[in-house]
Amino acid sequence: MNNLIKLPEEILDFNKLIKDLKRGSTNLFAYGVSDSQRAFLISSLYNVMKSQVLVVAADSLEAKKISEDLAFFLGKERVVMFPTSSVIPYETAAKSLESIAQRLKVMELLILKKPVVVVAPIQAMLNKLVTPDIVKKFTLTLKMGESISMEYIITSLSSMGYERVDMIEGKGQFAVRGGILDVFPLTREYPYRIEFFGDEVDSIREFDPEDQRSISKLFDIIIGPAREVIYDKQTAVRAAKSISHELTQKKKIIKSLEQEETWQHLLEKVSEHVDMLSGGMFFESSELYISHLYPSSLCSILDYFSNRALTVFVEPGRIKEAQKNAAYEIQEGFKGLLERGEILASQANIYYNPFDIIEQIKKFKTVFLAMLPKIPPDFEPKGLYSFKFQSMTRFYGKLDLLVDEISRLKRKK
Repeated sequence: MNNLIKLPEEILDFNKLIKDLKRGSTNLFAYGVSDSQRAFLISSLYNVMKSQVLVVAADSLEAKKISEDLAFFLGKERVVMFPTSSVIPYETAAKSLESIAQRLKVMELLILKKPVVVVAPIQAMLNKLVTPDIVKKFTLTLKMGESISMEYIITSLSSMGYERVDMIEGKGQFAVRGGILDVFPLTREYPYRIEFFGDEVDSIREFDPEDQRSISKLFDIIIGPAREVIYDKQTAVRAAKSISHELTQKKKIIKSLEQEETWQHLLEKVSEHVDMLSGGMFFESSELYISHLYPSSLCSILDYFSNRALTVFVEPGRIKEAQKNAAYEIQEGFKGLLERGEILASQANIYYNPFDIIEQIKKFKTVFLAMLPKIPPDFEPKGLYSFKFQSMTRFYGKLDLLVDEISRLKRKK
């Protein structure tokens, strides 16, 4: 596999692209690549540049295909997909646990400065997130032999969004039995079993929740939050007051328009959320109030990357079209929800403007990859690089034809 990855170094334009990137150039446009050829080129850039890489695609299907192709060249452990969250607030409660877990995994890997390739559809970049410092604040690191109160860990897990149960059945839960604490982080395949001797961590193991059997012993572990938006009681209470103030202002507007039914619907919905926040509780749609929880401490997933990261736009023309569609969908979605009294105006602040996020991405070293040498407006490439790849013939399991083709290619060098 390593020999395969070194092949592009023999290509003149690949060497030119690498030299320009190392020189600090950005907005570089490479064309003549499609399908798995893109993954081949991106994996080569990753190996040569030795930095985190963000690959931006037009939609989730394309992002999934690119991540699968990259995993072939780089291995599954180096490639992660950052999936799309809900597009409008009304859908937040329906978000899958798998999607949340995958997004948290990417955030954790980037905070730990792991050299990964993150593949994301442009829509996934739009959500405003809590800053890496806040995630670190709600992250536990445990080592075998250290002294730490189990009660402190229990309190911490609750503030990190974990649910306390009698016996773990799924991710995002923890259970306590005597001196044994089980916890199932969203970013792990198996839960942890931590045994205490007094206040000392006596042992840490992974175990299978179905048969309770140990899988492996561990020396230290990291337990990240169980939610994208996390907060302590003090932060929640402050947010509740801020939301109540906005609700009072909204009441004056709706009453002046004589929309009593709309007001009652909004009041009932938001008042329930305010009550839960006042008690420091988590609930399914609490992230809709992220701008109240952290009015001055929000960021995008881009802020989790190293400042040396490389970004790759795959088919920028299609990304630009997806960008327009996302902007329209968000605008129309919010408009309808506001009219029906489903949300407050501040909840529009949970997303970045799709056009702004593109400009943020371009602040990194950026490469555009496309099949055709057609450059969309606003991308303004600073360098052009032409690649001539050929698609491989399909052999349908006939090894003799494969051998003949390899022999032909070798003769042609």
